[in-house]
Amino acid sequence: MSTPESGSERPTAPPPDAQSDAPSAADDVFSALVEPSVRLDPYPRYAAYRDSHGVLDTGFGVKFFFRHADCLTLLRDRRVSVDERNSPLTGEINEPQYPALIKIDPPDHERLRRLVQAAFTPRRVEGLRRRAEELVATAIDRLRDLATADLIAEVAYPVPLTIIGEMLGIDPDDYPMIQEWSTWLARSIDPGVFRSAELNTAIEQAESAFADHLRALIARRRRRPGDDLLSQMVGAEMDGDRLTERELLGLALLLLVAGHETTVNLIGNGMLALLRHPAEFAAAADGAHHPDGRRRMIDELLRYDSPVQMTSRVALERLEVGADATLERGEIAVVMLGAANHDPAVFDSPDRLDTRAIRTGPHLSFGQGIHHCLGAALARAEGEAAIAALTRAFPRMSLIDPEPAVREAFILRGREHLRVSLH
Repeated sequence: MSTPESGSERPTAPPPDAQSDAPSAADDVFSALVEPSVRLDPYPRYAAYRDSHGVLDTGFGVKFFFRHADCLTLLRDRRVSVDERNSPLTGEINEPQYPALIKIDPPDHERLRRLVQAAFTPRRVEGLRRRAEELVATAIDRLRDLATADLIAEVAYPVPLTIIGEMLGIDPDDYPMIQEWSTWLARSIDPGVFRSAELNTAIEQAESAFADHLRALIARRRRRPGDDLLSQMVGAEMDGDRLTERELLGLALLLLVAGHETTVNLIGNGMLALLRHPAEFAAAADGAHHPDGRRRMIDELLRYDSPVQMTSRVALERLEVGADATLERGEIAVVMLGAANHDPAVFDSPDRLDTRAIRTGPHLSFGQGIHHCLGAALARAEGEAAIAALTRAFPRMSLIDPEPAVREAFILRGREHLRVSLH
């Protein structure tokens, strides 16, 4: 996500009322989107912006796009960049210490993606699916004798953390430490305007600690390769090209956040949505053994409450977006994925959860174009394994807290806890 850093000038109008049907373009959209009521349920606010503007021009070189068609165009257009250094609005930005794939443009993007995509082949993902099912089954066995549980702490966090930990060859004894670092690193992709100096310091410390941990692992893999992903990345070569240590660290850091934190939110958001819709919960349990039904369920849950709410692009040249928006070179487009996923122009009754519906339009939760999520198939597999098994094992599960607190991260949307009665 690339938005103006904290020092950038921007309007300071008070946030619009959360229930307003026609917010004006002069509103401080940044402040509006972090209002507590909007954080709990952002979709009415998105609809208000989409219906009244479609594109919201902040007036200082940042435009918010809420329509599916516009968002899809921006995600696929090669005339926009993911590298925030291409915008003068972000000020002086140094070369990133650890290059992240989601922040790199072609041709380097294709090069790095080719060198790691072998880790996400259908055959390998199927093996990871089976591993996820084993981990979920073990977690469910622990829960059977309990009356209540926090699904985030018991399932949503440990399953994807173990998967990515095993992929990188991390010692299980280090998982609690990795989880703590991951929590801070997830905040690093939030806009600078939402990050305090203290938060930035915590992020830098977590990044540095994890990088040191990975350097030691990389050194061991160079001496004695294993069958884990880190060993494969260390040895990866294509046309005489190898990953540098900086690139290795950048990819590993990204895999930790993208391969762990987003899946935590997929499982948590998905279970919350189903628990709020008993008929859909029952349908998820009934269809747990049918692959097509499970895939449709996960895609609908991803659309309904996306773990990733937005991303951004920088215009490399002047371009038209849709019928009524222009991006000048260097301007930032904030692509509102969560809003696009609720656009009635693409999805019938978009605010209704329907896990059995065959939606005709693509949801944008994994992005589109060359930056489509590399681990999308793995995230789906883990989400299917967890949600299908939980609904089947505990058919009378119910919420204890009807409105679980939203995590502080802004771009990644999820809950701190999901406390349920199991029986």
